[in-house]
Order: sequence, then structure tokens, then C-alpha cells
Amino acid sequence: MRQPKANPSSLAALPADLAALLLEADRDIRRLEPENPYRLYEFLHATTRCFLPVDAFYICLYSEADQSLCFAYNAEGEIYDAPATVPLGDGPTSRVIKQGRPVVWHNEAEARIAGSIMFGQMEQITCSAIHVPIHATPKSPGQNPSVIGVVSAQAYPPDSYTAQSVQAMQWLANRAGMALLRDREEAAWRTRLNAATADAADRQRPLLAMAGEFVTIL
Repeated sequence: MRQPKANPSSLAALPADLAALLLEADRDIRRLEPENPYRLYEFLHATTRCFLPVDAFYICLYSEADQSLCFAYNAEGEIYDAPATVPLGDGPTSRVIKQGRPVVWHNEAEARIAGSIMFGQMEQITCSAIHVPIHATPKSPGQNPSVIGVVSAQAYPPDSYTAQSVQAMQWLANRAGMALLRDREEAAWRTRLNAATADAADRQRPLLAMAGEFVTIL
């Protein structure tokens, strides 16, 4: 599947250096190998750290089929937690999935009210956080984009993020959504191709056996 090009006009409200960084990130995302989504997760983490203070970062993928959240990438400082799957609930990630818009907090009181799942250094409170939806591009005009996951950046100090921070992170998350959909479609295509190849091989074996029997008869 060919990815649509990024729309620079959607970055017009951002500073020129930040817009240039995001456009370069979009080009790099297009070049990542679809076979290794973890490279995409690492790249999003590293890119976000280039323009935002980031003490913790996670990427969550949403399965609509069974209403579950897979926290595929979880990092705090140098600590990386193993992936975990939980049911859709009432925390900030679940609210982003349900509402389709960012959830942001700016201080410790808001962080505790949010009811998020903790990971990494439990004694540290991330007083600032951005959770943005990863949107899938609608398949037809006029259709609302679906949410396939969430990206979150968090920082220990309060008031670390602004409306501009949210806009930049949302733009990056949308480009990641394009890549995730591309990878999903290519994986499905490879599965279908492998199944067709196996089916062709199964059909070929009886034909070869029949040919061998025919040669024996002759």
C-alpha cells in the first residue's frame, strides 16, 4: 500500500524548525522495514525526545475485536517493561480510545485522578502527560477515522507540555498510524500469499504422483 504524503499545511502553526523535524521524521518512517514494528516504536520514542521533555513513553495498540489494549512499548528512563495486554477500561488510554481525542494532564493532582496503569519507577509521579490517539485513515470520504492505538509522552515536572506539544505529537502519531496500517496490510498480504503458495504445493503433489503412475503404466 502506498502511503499518502504528509500535508505540510497542517504544520503551519508550528515553529519552522519543529515542522522541518516532523517532516523529516515522516520520511524516515516511510523507510522503516514493515517486518519489524519495534523499530517504529523506538523511532517514535527517539523523535519525540527531540522536541519534548520525555521521562516516560509508551505505545499502546487497540484491538476492537476483543476490546483489549496491548501496551507494546513501555519505557521510563532506561527501564523497558515487557509488553502487556489489558481489557479496555476507564484510564486515560481507554478514554482516548473511546473519545478519539487527546487526554492531557499538567500536575500531580490530575495525574492521580486520571487512574492510569503504572510502570517503570513506581516511586516517581509523572505530573505532566500527553496521550494522543493513533488514527487510521478513513477508507471512504466523510467517514470518521478509527482509533487503532495511543501514543503517550510523560514528564516528572508539572506544566511540561503546551497545546503546541499536543499538536506536534498528534501529527507524529497520525503518521505512525499510516505506517502501522501499511504494515498490517502487508502482513495480511504475505499471509494470503503464503497460504496460496502452500495450496499450490498441495495441489502439485497429487499431480506429480499421477504423472509418476502414468509413466509406470507406460
